[in-house]
Amino acid sequence: MTEVNTRRLLKIQVAVAVLAVGVTAFSLYQLGPLTQRQAELKGEIQALEAKRNELQRDNQALMGTAKPAANTSDHVDAWLYVGRVSDGRWAPRSDGVVPSPNAAAVQDFRAISTMKNVRLVDNVENESTAAITRSSSGPVQLVKANTELPVLEIRTQPSIGDASYVWVKVSVPADKVLVIDSK
Repeated sequence: MTEVNTRRLLKIQVAVAVLAVGVTAFSLYQLGPLTQRQAELKGEIQALEAKRNELQRDNQALMGTAKPAANTSDHVDAWLYVGRVSDGRWAPRSDGVVPSPNAAAVQDFRAISTMKNVRLVDNVENESTAAITRSSSGPVQLVKANTELPVLEIRTQPSIGDASYVWVKVSVPADKVLVIDSK
């Protein structure tokens, strides 16, 4: 009887060992592509972090050249991009501005607050979305961060689908305008 039990136990141990080898091989087979993908993603993350650092350095250098506007008038009237609206919601709202008094408002807001330095645009053309990046050919004008501005006019432009781009015309006090020479 002992010999039979010993053989059974030996067969069970061999079966467990074969199962363990099989599970290990299967795991390595499954983890191989994941490990490779993880290495690829680490490389992408490092490249993106390097690009982010480069852009931050460029932005710091650019902002270092920004000077207060030397306007003769006491204010500048220009346009700010507020965001894209779809189905009555921001999709998305610009990260540089917040409508006041209600950040969720997509129309009929009376003021806008800047969260960071935001680019001013001289002209918004209703018939073309190309105006999103268009400004005058002169120096770039920015509104300083943490500035609350009254909204003079709200204008929308068609976007993809049923969405619209939202722009506001604002009156910016001259001391809240920064100028970056594009030369």
